[in-house]
Amino acid sequence: METMKNISVIEEGIYKVNSVFSFHQKVHAEHFITGLIVDPKASILRISQLYGEKNHTNLNRFFTEDWWSEEKLNETRIIEFINKSEAYVLVSDDTDNPKTGKKIKGVSVFKKHDELGFEKAHCKVFTGIVNQAGEFTPLFSTIYLKEEDAKKYGIEFKSKHDIVREHSKKAKALGLIIYAHIYDSWYFNADMMEFSKDNEWIVSQLSGKYNLFIDGKKIKSTDFKNSIDKRKMNTLHVHGKRIRCLKLIVKLSNDESVKIVPFIDEDSKRIKILVSTNLDWSAKRIFQEYSKRQKIETFIRDLKQELHLGSCSSRELKTHAKWDSLVLLAYTILKLFIKTNDAIKKRISTIGKAVDFIRENIKLNSLFIKCKT
Repeated sequence: METMKNISVIEEGIYKVNSVFSFHQKVHAEHFITGLIVDPKASILRISQLYGEKNHTNLNRFFTEDWWSEEKLNETRIIEFINKSEAYVLVSDDTDNPKTGKKIKGVSVFKKHDELGFEKAHCKVFTGIVNQAGEFTPLFSTIYLKEEDAKKYGIEFKSKHDIVREHSKKAKALGLIIYAHIYDSWYFNADMMEFSKDNEWIVSQLSGKYNLFIDGKKIKSTDFKNSIDKRKMNTLHVHGKRIRCLKLIVKLSNDESVKIVPFIDEDSKRIKILVSTNLDWSAKRIFQEYSKRQKIETFIRDLKQELHLGSCSSRELKTHAKWDSLVLLAYTILKLFIKTNDAIKKRISTIGKAVDFIRENIKLNSLFIKCKT
């Protein structure tokens, strides 16, 4: 009976987004998500074999030919799983940084596809929300191409910041209450400042070689960082940590005011700069809000290690987008499972432990016997 209860969590999650799929598509979605969770080497072929299929034709058709929309799936998942009465911090990040020149494990690099005419996607941009209790829920993922590749092959180019702004507008269109947007590093410019005026604060590390105006004097942000006197820094206690920092209100080169908080990073011992468009927030509040971005780091790690982000081997961009939307649904279902009585009693508090528990129970039910190893 215990095994059936755990499997029913997946069925319950699929039921909540039932309107996206036809009956047969719902079955394929349920099989795929179960396979993602229970199979350490999940692929379309292995998941098909898991359920007794001789080949992966039917499941492959579910990704490549069926009419269901990954955008509709994301929208429905958000509507069904997220409490709209809460206020959230929006957090965005990207994975697979092209600057390294290497493929990061767990993130797909696409093979050349003649019809779409591009060689590879350079990273994926994820956006999710963090509530006041510190719980993270994913919203959207978008595959991002370098500008030269997008323009060369006629695909609309969107920078990571364009995508982040788009994600924010979509979240608000679904009725979510967003009071701040956290990003790792942001190139502040007129567009970003205009974006922040829509009742949404931006908190970020300052990046780019911008001119700042301090006491009416123009100074480059890099020179400003080098000129900071560490002896004048004040001490703050945030989340049990002792942090030395300054707080200043300055103007950017576009004449918009922001609050800047230079601080000493305890790991690198270097000075870093946090910047907030909310002038009323204290330095401590800026640190507290910015620290919430760690949630998305843990989330991306879980997707890579537990839910096979990047394991899609298709040459079609659309298939990768659908795969990712189902990965986000699987993650949301696992978060739902962690809140059940069974998980609480067994002290299952992480995605990894939830995957291990469900995998072991399904394995005991002999579901793995059909899958060739």
